[in-house]
Amino acid sequence: MRIIAGKAKGIKLATLKGKQTRPTLDRVKESLFSILYPWLKDSIAIDFFSGSGNLCIESLSRGAQKAYFIERSPHAVKIIQENLTRTNFHAQAEIIPADFREGARILSERRVKGDILFVDPPHAGDMVSQTLQLIEDLHLLAKDGIIIAEHHSEQTMPECVGHLEKVRIKVFGNTTLTFYQRSHIEE
Repeated sequence: MRIIAGKAKGIKLATLKGKQTRPTLDRVKESLFSILYPWLKDSIAIDFFSGSGNLCIESLSRGAQKAYFIERSPHAVKIIQENLTRTNFHAQAEIIPADFREGARILSERRVKGDILFVDPPHAGDMVSQTLQLIEDLHLLAKDGIIIAEHHSEQTMPECVGHLEKVRIKVFGNTTLTFYQRSHIEE
């Protein structure tokens, strides 16, 4: 796995061994970041299930100002730290060693709002919907921000979660990216 574009282009990232994580494939990542281009410059990125840190590091490489990595696995946290050292993005990054619920609460207490939020939990269970609800309840999405949920293509995502609306879907075989944004209807 490598950084595809930007300041750290071409740098190889350390990955986690085993089946606990599924790094986003380069072809999916290329398409994803083409879509995200309008949001990247000076953005705040949050990854709720960071794994190796691949997506937030790619965001930093392409112009994000700050990235928050929420990851509960101590081994994954070490990999993220190694990848931040390889790419020299430590100053723009913060690792929150917690599960997605606790990490979200920490960010909410600090009043952090993300422009780009990555939600790519293990495929088992309904953690995408739970995370979307948490994002909505804790107001973690910036006004014009975007959420990207990566999930198995057989899994159906909700059309709306509170004021979060599904705005786009991209399918790559067994992997689907579902995009959400806040509806601009008066509350």
